[in-house]
Amino acid sequence: MMSAREKAFWHIHKGLPRQAPGSDASTRRLLELAKLPRTNMSVIDIGCGPGRSALVLAKNGFSVTAIDTSSLLLDELRSSVDAEELGNSITIESASMFELPYSDSSFDIIWSEGAAYIAGWESAIRSWQRLLRPGGKMILTECCWLTSMPSAATRHFWSKGYPTMLTVQQAITLAQKNKLTVEATYILPDSDWWNEYYTPIERRLEEHGGSSDPALQEIIFAEKQEIELRKSYPTEYGYVGFVLSRAAELGVST
Repeated sequence: MMSAREKAFWHIHKGLPRQAPGSDASTRRLLELAKLPRTNMSVIDIGCGPGRSALVLAKNGFSVTAIDTSSLLLDELRSSVDAEELGNSITIESASMFELPYSDSSFDIIWSEGAAYIAGWESAIRSWQRLLRPGGKMILTECCWLTSMPSAATRHFWSKGYPTMLTVQQAITLAQKNKLTVEATYILPDSDWWNEYYTPIERRLEEHGGSSDPALQEIIFAEKQEIELRKSYPTEYGYVGFVLSRAAELGVST
């Protein structure tokens, strides 16, 4: 059963185009950077949310297994899959990123946009890569520091929201430590924070600003704080796409 705070959160977030910064254009850009052949390749999209990346991947010829734990978001993806007639390309399953019910070497590609932070960067890349076939690739977007000297305001906010957030170089170092080659990085444009994420949220906040529900007001206050921080310090942190590859042979360091 959902808590009052969870209900309030989904009152604002349900039905949004995305549940994290991103865009179809950035998904396609990461596909280009990954240099993937687009035939007979299987992808697992971990923490797929409403499935915007899964839809792009399917339209580009991949066989996608899209997983999340939110029934609300998976239902949204099912509606999109039905509307776009992609049922032969996308399999939707309820599964946790912490207990992935798949055998080792099950997929050619691991994809995850805006969700790896839930597990933590190193934990995600270390535990998920067992799913990759030899020579497979992992394409993730992760919120990172873009400066080594962030302002007090951003440090304070992210010390609560994501205390283990890394710089891009720290994320690269941990990937290499876990025997992954970093083939490319890509900083998502600022528009990826706004067009399909913060701007729709701002509309919701305006619609519900007069509510007397204390849980909803708490969520509205927190969302406004996060949005105002982004407006004030857009260059200090951002989502970064990482294209990582595994050694061609199991047990061989890259």
